[in-house]
Amino acid sequence: MLSTHYKSDRIASLSLLNPVGLTGDWIPALTAAAAGRLVGPGLDRLRAADAAIQPGMPTAADPAALSEYAAAIYPAWFHAMELASLFAPPTSRSVTGAAVSARLRREGYDWRHLVGPIPVPTLLLHGVADLIPFTVAEATAGTLGAKAHLRLIPEAGHNPFWEQPSIVFSSIEDFLDAAERPSAP
Repeated sequence: MLSTHYKSDRIASLSLLNPVGLTGDWIPALTAAAAGRLVGPGLDRLRAADAAIQPGMPTAADPAALSEYAAAIYPAWFHAMELASLFAPPTSRSVTGAAVSARLRREGYDWRHLVGPIPVPTLLLHGVADLIPFTVAEATAGTLGAKAHLRLIPEAGHNPFWEQPSIVFSSIEDFLDAAERPSAP
């Protein structure tokens, strides 16, 4: 996360790929959004894993329960869910990380006071099929200011560099090329 205390003379441009957003408002709807994409045993697995990490449950901050939830929800992060089988879902072994995750799910977060307009060109890339709604990316771009540009990546989820690599990398290259060109006087 960017703080308003950074040195802008050291940053020429900034690229963000599917950032989580400046508030945790999207978290409560995450499992329901994923459930809308999963069927059969995958949906049953997600429901069971979600129940185990709910606030107040003894397993809410258990790394193994968090890993099971990550594995259950993992296919829904993709536009083409069959791609999920090509990559290992994230796992958690950290008790501290699981406790932080449980707290964020329970209390949310709001980092807007830590971030303001960024005076350098900023590119936000966001997969249209990401479980994090594109409105979150729009809000982030708005907070980052006039030099922030949002590019939605079609037919891509949370990892658009796997699903649409040519669009992602050409977008970043074009952005960096434009950022390196001197401004007209």
